Amino acid sequence: MFETAGKNYGLRLAGAAHALVVACIVGAGSVGTSGVARAADCQNTPEGRVCKVQQPITAGTRVEIDRQRDLGLVTVNGGCSGTLITQFLVLTARHCVTHNSQVDGTIRNPADVTVTAAWAPSVTARVYRLQDFKKNTAHNDIILLRLGFPNFGQVNAQRVYATSVRSGSSVKLSGQLKETDTVTQYGQGYSTFASGTFGTPSAKPATGLGTFRSAQFSPTSITDTSYDLKMNGSAQSGHGGDSGGPSWVTVNGFNEGIAGVQSTCRRTGNIAGTPASQERDWQWATGISSCQYVSTGPYLAEIADAKREVPPDYTGLCKEHAARQYARVTEARRLSCPFLTASGGWNKSEAAFEKTCLDFGDGAANTSKENERGLQANLDSCKSTGSAGKAGTESTAEAPIEKGAMTARAAEVLVEPGTNRGGSDYRNFEVGNADLRDQPELNCQAACQKDGQCKAWTYVKPGVQGPKAHCWLKTAVPAAQANNCCVSGVMTGVEPGINRAGSDYRNFEIGSTTPQPDMSCRAACQKDAQCKAWTLVKPGVQGPNGRCWLKTAVPVASVNNCCTSGSR
Repeated sequence: MFETAGKNYGLRLAGAAHALVVACIVGAGSVGTSGVARAADCQNTPEGRVCKVQQPITAGTRVEIDRQRDLGLVTVNGGCSGTLITQFLVLTARHCVTHNSQVDGTIRNPADVTVTAAWAPSVTARVYRLQDFKKNTAHNDIILLRLGFPNFGQVNAQRVYATSVRSGSSVKLSGQLKETDTVTQYGQGYSTFASGTFGTPSAKPATGLGTFRSAQFSPTSITDTSYDLKMNGSAQSGHGGDSGGPSWVTVNGFNEGIAGVQSTCRRTGNIAGTPASQERDWQWATGISSCQYVSTGPYLAEIADAKREVPPDYTGLCKEHAARQYARVTEARRLSCPFLTASGGWNKSEAAFEKTCLDFGDGAANTSKENERGLQANLDSCKSTGSAGKAGTESTAEAPIEKGAMTARAAEVLVEPGTNRGGSDYRNFEVGNADLRDQPELNCQAACQKDGQCKAWTYVKPGVQGPKAHCWLKTAVPAAQANNCCVSGVMTGVEPGINRAGSDYRNFEIGSTTPQPDMSCRAACQKDAQCKAWTLVKPGVQGPNGRCWLKTAVPVASVNNCCTSGSR
């Protein structure tokens, strides 16, 4: 079944008919099984009774938790879907955050809006601003939510769909779909339709709330501001998501960019005997004729500008973060001091002992100078993390990442000051004092580049693992962690989280037991003279195993956690 989240939201007038502002994707003729539907959240308005309930979607593909994280799928106000397009920015439908659940309603106080994610169950992100788009269009059921702290931390930056369109002698960006496009819709609403007669034992409400699912559709009724998704060949109607759920343009199995968000759906009817008080509750709907989606195309420039902004309280919160991190570090040092002293780990050097094993009687450093150094180190790390996140979101703006820009990006990622990539080590060595020049970490980088199995490296500064610096070479690219102890980098030519779609001439499966599958794909490219670039698709994306694609050219790069790519 294609369960995706949908929420039944208010009404608005569409010509002479009421268009239900809802989230829906359902399979035609699907019959609900057992189970009691969740009670609707309803209120009376001048246009009638408005109820918020998640909407139907059936016969779709379940979106696993890791994939939800990769796509930035989140839940807005307990029922609507949204997309975390940067660490600080959520894209969703406007009616999800208005007082009366109608598109043109007044928006709520940010403090009353919640953003949660199944992949981060302990986090409820704080919304500090609801940002309407300045451009006034015929279909404006779209909004940005700005997150402060707490939030979900560093996440994938999601691309917004755009193509280059020539107009006379100039070229401009356009986000408008074509009827030949394929879009994948995501959401977490009902997965069945209702059946039976209301008030009798035969009444079966719609079921399947709360599980993100996806399905593919071909857009119709396309304008420069909206498009429809009608029932597809698998008897799925609407699209694979609830209100605010994203539509991704999909090419050869890869998501290339978000083209819009779900706005309104039109039901074909309810089960017999449904009372007027519940006739707009989606748990009793027997079918959906079509759903309408708001295009991101008119808002490309505003979204790009919004991606560059970080919360105004970032510096202050970094200071709080720095203090907490320093407290953890000093506590770890305090606990390790007895071991270091007993084992002669510092060669019983009084100066080294005093520097590392401070007087932690009150849980703080014994000198204000040491405390200041620790706080500043963590503050710098926090700020650099924010800057890196900002740079990352800018690099994934609407225009494709051209080859030259990708080269610059790889150069930036290659050396990562204040970063530790722990794990996957296969060799380590000391970096002698004679090598400690202006950029001693480059010795570590050079060693990695000379070794075919090295995919990443971490340079540990002197005084952390002993009096000398240490270089660690790695067979994989571990997760990056902000830490002023180290400088890390990723090997040139390997682009984790990058898809280069197109120009394929050969592809083959790489089994799940193959060690270092991306290196196998890379090696296949290096052995073939006509191969200019390669992309490894991770297991679970195009099948249970990974798949290597060899290419006759170096296609444009796009940020996508589905893949690892590289060029010769």
